[in-house]
Amino acid sequence: MFCTHCGHELSPEDKFCTGCGAPVDGPEPSYKEDQTRPLQSAPAAYDNGAQADRASRQVPGRFNWGAFSLTLIWGIGNRCYITLLCLVPIVGFVMPFVAGFKGNAWAYENNRYRNMEEFSQVQDTWNRAGFVCFIAQLLIGGFWLFFVLLSGLNLFTAPVLGDI
Repeated sequence: MFCTHCGHELSPEDKFCTGCGAPVDGPEPSYKEDQTRPLQSAPAAYDNGAQADRASRQVPGRFNWGAFSLTLIWGIGNRCYITLLCLVPIVGFVMPFVAGFKGNAWAYENNRYRNMEEFSQVQDTWNRAGFVCFIAQLLIGGFWLFFVLLSGLNLFTAPVLGDI
């Protein structure tokens, strides 16, 4: 099956073309597989290349930092309510990793995007926000650990008032 807009080869379960982002029109086009793909003009080819590049970054199956770092908020925002399992005590440790790896697929299945470009823009925003939050969590955790260790050292090396 090929896209009717750009001629890119599609799999039967695709909702949008991975080459140009256009919605799949249902039945296969009338031309046969052995025929060549339709030619594109230079501006259309350039535009489709940019869309394909952006779409390839957010395909289902890629790691999603937003789903990993902001699991609960991301899940509610993307209608992926399975991420509410992060509130369960033991499952809460595993759920961010599962959401990080399965997040794009869940978001793609549970939302109605106009095209792959819109999906990529939304998930790129979540990815940037999630990565910034992940770095902030690392920095805050590092400072906390540093001060806990520093205060622990001061407790053991501080002079006792009776020794003075």
